[in-house]
Amino acid sequence: MKEQLIARWDAFLDKMRARFNESLTYGEQAVLDALDETTMITMAHTAYCRAHARRCMTIWYKK
Repeated sequence: MKEQLIARWDAFLDKMRARFNESLTYGEQAVLDALDETTMITMAHTAYCRAHARRCMTIWYKK
């Protein structure tokens, strides 16, 4: 009886580990996808901010 309980518990833990690893895989992919989208938006915004800052400095130093 004790061996059966241990075997059931081990099977349960194996399933939990498998689900956890699967979740990590999906989570990692979701983060990478989100990072790609965020990076592209951030890069565009950064370029805009730098251009605006250059324009402002040009106007400031012309005074």
